[in-house]
Amino acid sequence: MIHDELLHLIAQGDGPHLEFKRSLAELEDGVRTVAAFANAEGGAALFSV
Repeated sequence: MIHDELLHLIAQGDGPHLEFKRSLAELEDGVRTVAAFANAEGGAALFSV
């Protein structure tokens, strides 16, 4: 993922297909989020945002 794509995702904010995690301390929750996205319509979890 390139810099401009990341900036675009961050500008969208949290939503049904994008979730921000504050740090890798939330890794377990992030893995659950990614699994839920994989079982639905897709999405992304961004850490350290």
